[in-house]
Amino acid sequence: MTAIYLIEARDSFSLKIMYEYFDLTANELQKEIIAEHKMLTQALSRTGTQYNEFRYVLTPSNSKDRFEQLFVFRLTPNDNEVYRDVLKNIVQLLNKDSRHNILMGDLITSDSNLYSVISLMYDTLGITMDEKWAADYFLIYINNISKSAIKLIDDFFRKKYYYMGTWDMSFDSKFKSYISHVSVATKYVKIRNKIFNAELDIEFTEYSNANNVCLDWETSGYKVFGINQSLFNVFLRYKIDTLIGTVSSDDDRIINTMFITTDETESLPINAIEIDKAKYSYLENEKQIFKRLGISKEEFITEINKKILNQSLYNIEFKNENHYKKCVLSLAYNINTKQVSIITMY
Repeated sequence: MTAIYLIEARDSFSLKIMYEYFDLTANELQKEIIAEHKMLTQALSRTGTQYNEFRYVLTPSNSKDRFEQLFVFRLTPNDNEVYRDVLKNIVQLLNKDSRHNILMGDLITSDSNLYSVISLMYDTLGITMDEKWAADYFLIYINNISKSAIKLIDDFFRKKYYYMGTWDMSFDSKFKSYISHVSVATKYVKIRNKIFNAELDIEFTEYSNANNVCLDWETSGYKVFGINQSLFNVFLRYKIDTLIGTVSSDDDRIINTMFITTDETESLPINAIEIDKAKYSYLENEKQIFKRLGISKEEFITEINKKILNQSLYNIEFKNENHYKKCVLSLAYNINTKQVSIITMY
């Protein structure tokens, strides 16, 4: 079976209906998801694109040479003028050969939390609140983006009166968690010169050439493809890892867990996290992974266990001397032994 890089069960109407209304077992739900993913790969193949080309836009940026970057724009008082200018220029500033998941949306607040949310955003951007703070803001969140691409976009918009700034969102933060739930969602997936977006009325295995959002890709020479909205939302929307909801046993966590285990259960049974002696020796002595992270093997295993049980499947973080370090690792789950083993780590 083709590896599935991401399942976004949050706000997925179809998965929740299957889980709640049809009362599917874990094994039945897994078969449904695999069948839907097969239909997605068929639709993508008709566009001349393979699913594995989406790997780097569906998994977290490594924060070494690729980042998750937020760009913030103040709309008030010239909302339409700012929208037009931002949307026109952001397309032209992206490299034709790059691959990104592009999330966009207005900063959503309420009267009761207006100041707290906006002040949190200002703190995140590292700027001081000014007298114009009570305004509408537009956010663009791009993953798998290089430093040179960030600089190009940042330098261009710094000349604009409405630009607030940019920030690296590769690591957890309160503002990142907030906007991931209420403000930004994937509008486009960019795979080099091909652009994918959600199409409401189209067969699962077909595609359209409809641009259903707001960026003018066609003028810049891009090909735009509409993918069935249900498939797009589950498999192609980037799932931002957040600090919110990783402990509560909500539906999306149960759905993901059921898909992983294929057991008739809503929990993930883990007997042990295994690191064989040869691999541990290599990681400890050759790569000095644990020393560089400033943790022990036991702390590392405890944190992995906690994250898996809480259905936070990536962005395992360790604080060391007041700064973040990130490593990339792949895990394998053995259904028979209920053990998770370390495949690679760097």
